[in-house]
Amino acid sequence: MSTTGRRFARAGWELALVVVAATAVACRSAASDDWQAEARTRHWTAGLPACPCRQPEAGASNDGWALDRASSLRQHHGAAACIRSYPPVLTEAGRSGQQCCYDSTGVLVTSGSAAGTPDRATSCRGERADGRMKVRLLGFVAHVTKDVKPWARRYRSWRAYQEGWPPDNANACPAVHVEVSEHGGSFAWRAEPGFGSPGPAGEPAGAAVGAARRGAAR
Repeated sequence: MSTTGRRFARAGWELALVVVAATAVACRSAASDDWQAEARTRHWTAGLPACPCRQPEAGASNDGWALDRASSLRQHHGAAACIRSYPPVLTEAGRSGQQCCYDSTGVLVTSGSAAGTPDRATSCRGERADGRMKVRLLGFVAHVTKDVKPWARRYRSWRAYQEGWPPDNANACPAVHVEVSEHGGSFAWRAEPGFGSPGPAGEPAGAAVGAARRGAAR
């Protein structure tokens, strides 16, 4: 098949994924209004892989991590890149997976709008030679229903969403907070043990790695 033919075939496959996902969402009844409480009472994240403190090298085959789609960054404002775990882990929520997001220096973001969140239904089944994730078709549909749809219902409310889908830091990585507000303002804070003094309101010692208030509320 020619290069042009492969491109058209890939575009058709991606379009089919979108159509299938949209159909599944349209046909499924609305989730319970108490989705946050439901998610908090289930310990489905306990068996998921722990996020590496630094972003794994792309293309490191069979390491259990694949580079996430760039489109995922829209739900993790401020992240430079995200990865997803594979293979899927069978939990009480379904075939689940871990998601980890990193800042521009390759350090794990542990909190804020940029932090990665676990997937009750993972859409990743492995990685390609270049490190990008392979998509599980049925997993993608379930992911839209179980993970994306609740996020859409609380658009930009990452604080509310992360109560039920908490960012992982099982490896006790240094705290890194990256936040982008709905008005475009951004704030980043990185903990550096032994450096600085306690922050405002009793926050732990740390160093601001970048703070900017852009597009303040009008």
